[in-house]
Amino acid sequence: MTNEEMLNQVAEMLKEHTRRIEIKIENEVTKRIDALFDGYKPTHGKVMGA
Repeated sequence: MTNEEMLNQVAEMLKEHTRRIEIKIENEVTKRIDALFDGYKPTHGKVMGA
């Protein structure tokens, strides 16, 4: 196996790893952030409207 072939394999592994991280962020972290803001908005509105 040449150095170029090994570099190509490493690059493909990094792309796949990056793709998995992006999917995890979209599916898990974004939903949690949205849920936090959903709870914050009504509370904030009540305080400001009082």
